Amino acid sequence: MKLLNVFFTVLLAAQTGAAQSVAFKITPPSKKPKLAEPFKVSLEASCPGDYGIKLDTTSIDGEFFELLGVKELSSKTAGGTSTAVFEFEAAAFTLGISTFPEMTFRLSGGGQAMEAKSPPFTIEIEPLFEKAKAGQPAEIKDIYPPLRFIPWFWLIAGLLAACAFAAFLYSRRKKAAAETAVETPKDTRTPYRRAVDSLETLAASGLWEEGKIKEFYIGFSGIFRLYIREQFSIDALSMTTAGLSKELKKTGADVQTLISSRELLERSDLVKFAKFRPQQKDSDLAALKEILARLTPAPAPEPETPKQPEAGDGAQSDKGGGK
Repeated sequence: MKLLNVFFTVLLAAQTGAAQSVAFKITPPSKKPKLAEPFKVSLEASCPGDYGIKLDTTSIDGEFFELLGVKELSSKTAGGTSTAVFEFEAAAFTLGISTFPEMTFRLSGGGQAMEAKSPPFTIEIEPLFEKAKAGQPAEIKDIYPPLRFIPWFWLIAGLLAACAFAAFLYSRRKKAAAETAVETPKDTRTPYRRAVDSLETLAASGLWEEGKIKEFYIGFSGIFRLYIREQFSIDALSMTTAGLSKELKKTGADVQTLISSRELLERSDLVKFAKFRPQQKDSDLAALKEILARLTPAPAPEPETPKQPEAGDGAQSDKGGGK
């Protein structure tokens, strides 16, 4: 297991003219991580004892990694030095050598507020499948069967005849549909109401009970992404989780909502691509409903209708004018 020791100097007090140092000790995973499989990285941060150090989780934005969770394992002050140990759980979605991103730490003490950044470092990501053993060639299978003689003339003639017949049936069906067309009622539900109704339908579908966890989370992620597209006009259905998380920041949502949204999307990705099997169906459904409620703006209050004068008041006014 390799240790990466890096020292950064941060100016803590301009009045004293003295500089203090922040040390980072990074412990990468003991084995090379595999594609889409979770792995853990340990980071120890040390600074002068009269300063506190905290991780800024909103600053973590990796292009090649998805952050699954962060834990602060310990925090202590001894010998004039404050030390905090953090554990990061992440998954990679790119093969080869990738760069684990830098992380920002906030320092506070003596009325000062500074920041220090841990160094980025490289990790080699291996394929998810097993490699061939030494001395044994990897098994290669043909994608296409051997070429055989094909009667192209008769095949093309039959295909043209089938297309002509299909066009004839289509024109007749289209004409009949136009004659008996019934206007389909327009769905007037809001994006929020439509998403909540879809989640209730998904929960009652029986996919989870039948063990179809992947299909369940495909529908779960699709409902959330469709809501984002309808509510914010973001092309969420064709974006990666990292790209979608960046776009959500532009909506003005609070930090906790952004973190919870990214966690749900990343868990769905792990189920779809890495055969991860979560156990928190009900809590994930409840968490997504809460996120939808936070992202949906409150409806504007309806304007008050001005009061009409009563009939008696009008009569008295006319009578008074006659005098």
